[in-house]
Amino acid sequence: MLLGALVLLPAVAAGWAFTQSLPSSTPFVPLAGLGLLFCTLFAWISWGAWTAIAGYLVLRQSRDRASPAPGVNMSEASADDRGRTAIVCPICDEDVDRVFAGVQATYQSLAATGRLESFEFYILSDSHEPDTWIAEEASWARLCRGVDGFGRIYYRRRPGPTGGKAGNLAEFCRGWGRRYQYMVVLDADSIMAGSTIVQLVALMDGHPEVGIIQTLPMLVNKASLFARIRQFSSRLCGPVCAAGLHYWQLGDGVYWGHNAIVRVEPFMASCGLPRLPGTPPLGGQIMSHDFVEAALIRRAGWTVWLAYDLGGSYEEVPTTIPDHLKRDRRWCRGNLQHARLLWLPGLSVGHRLHLLFGISAYLMAPLWMVFLAAEMAVAAVGPHLSSGGVAVMGASQHADWATRLFAATFAMLLLPKILALALVLADGAAVRRFGGRVGCVLSVGLELVISAVVAPTVMVSHTWFVISILAGARVRWASQRRRDYALTWPDAWRGQWGVTALGIVWLLVATRMQFPVMVEWLSPVLSGLLLAVPVSVYSSSAALGDLAKDWGLFLTPEETKPPRVLRQLRHSLESWPRRTTLAPSCGDIFARTVVDPYVNAHHIWQMMFRAEDRAPSAGGSLVERALQTDPIALYAEEQAAFLNDPDSLARLHIAVWSAPEAIARRWWAHALRPDRRT
Repeated sequence: MLLGALVLLPAVAAGWAFTQSLPSSTPFVPLAGLGLLFCTLFAWISWGAWTAIAGYLVLRQSRDRASPAPGVNMSEASADDRGRTAIVCPICDEDVDRVFAGVQATYQSLAATGRLESFEFYILSDSHEPDTWIAEEASWARLCRGVDGFGRIYYRRRPGPTGGKAGNLAEFCRGWGRRYQYMVVLDADSIMAGSTIVQLVALMDGHPEVGIIQTLPMLVNKASLFARIRQFSSRLCGPVCAAGLHYWQLGDGVYWGHNAIVRVEPFMASCGLPRLPGTPPLGGQIMSHDFVEAALIRRAGWTVWLAYDLGGSYEEVPTTIPDHLKRDRRWCRGNLQHARLLWLPGLSVGHRLHLLFGISAYLMAPLWMVFLAAEMAVAAVGPHLSSGGVAVMGASQHADWATRLFAATFAMLLLPKILALALVLADGAAVRRFGGRVGCVLSVGLELVISAVVAPTVMVSHTWFVISILAGARVRWASQRRRDYALTWPDAWRGQWGVTALGIVWLLVATRMQFPVMVEWLSPVLSGLLLAVPVSVYSSSAALGDLAKDWGLFLTPEETKPPRVLRQLRHSLESWPRRTTLAPSCGDIFARTVVDPYVNAHHIWQMMFRAEDRAPSAGGSLVERALQTDPIALYAEEQAAFLNDPDSLARLHIAVWSAPEAIARRWWAHALRPDRRT
């Protein structure tokens, strides 16, 4: 009730003030419509500001009595009372090196706590690309050999990715969930300190009414300028906003689907996802499952908490603006589906608000577009163009109203960053980890400028996402590109030409109105649209990111003083060969799996445990065809038939080794790496 009052009352006042800034001759219907629209937009900004204010006050206190994590440690629970915990990592055609290096770093960090005996790891694969599949098997074996993890680290590949990530976790729970009391869920780019995992288990032991505890993952490890800016902004403002969310929501907390611990029994009993009526994109399988699972487990009587004050939780970020928007498009589709669940019986008010805020995060973009277009229309068709409201506040008799309104809106937008910066500057040790006072303040200023330039592109993109999804466009939920790479000009143009074209048209229309103040007022938006392509290209540059680092800009504590688990990850990535003794060479994976005795035996051994996954036998005729033809000439379906049938794969392996030298040489030439063909 307090949050509602703090958000809605100023929003209503702002909406009324906005109507006062419009020309007095504006008809009632557009006047009321614009006032309601501005009220809605101001409420969204106000909610973020009051969340930051609450977080600032919480973090300024020496102790938060409502926190679920007031210094609990694992030793407070006896070994007999502790249930086993599964650490699960669902993946689908991800960067194999990064996935297994991350699991290795988390495993070694957990082993260093001395509590490893209570945990088991599961890599749950939905990968369908044959090269990724075999590389995952090879990397799993290498990981287990390297850390003595056989019997504690498991790998499972589903034959079909039914239900996406949610379906992957559901299948794990059905098959193995009853072995475990808790489940720590990781993403492909997640990493968690062992001490954090241990403390999460202790928190669940100490709070038997809790169903999920979500940590606050910090963004790390990326070098592009765009990624560095996001990492800095998230690290600076994330704790304030998370503490504010915790203050308002308490046990009706959020679940982001990863870097969280889940109580398995109630999760299995209450979090089965319904299939929405109708066809995709708004019907069918629920895509953004995490918010829904939190709402369902809360409906069953369990609480959900955000452990904002628990460190040691990390994830990585898309390295370019197009990749960031591609992920947003998937999330947009998932969040829009939540409109079908808002009135689901039994949900708490808090989780109905979570679903509503998730939807609003994407609906605000088209509302801003409508608002700006309506402002232009009022200024264009009004009989008194010299009093065109906010759009012409410099030349209006209502300029005082417009100026105050503009100042209030701008202050609300800036407040979270100002409060976060104030907290850091008040702590000498913290400000040094952010690169010093000058570097930190300069980084905040530059981040504000760059964010203002990028915001119009995001606004237009989100608007298009909403329109296209509501119109029935299909959205494929594919793995994202996670490595740093430089975006080329052609790629940037293909991705942002529509944004640039809209900016040109918008500028021509505003200029055609022959109203200079209108162009001046819209200049921040128009500049962002016209610069979309070059900003995308230059922000993807790791060289510019490294230059900013050398100048002491956009630094984070995890970079200036890396925690041990991140150092372990870096060491694992550096020591993890791109092609291990098991991993096939690029482009020749099928041939390598056929001819290499170790790879062949390992894959067959894996498949022997999965009788339900086996395809029908490929048959002797296909073995003979494969033997006589070039390995890379086989169709993908034929290769998949061998990989899914251990008997046929074993027969082909023996046939190649028994074949005349000319045939064997052809297979080995494709199987071996170029530097080993001699």
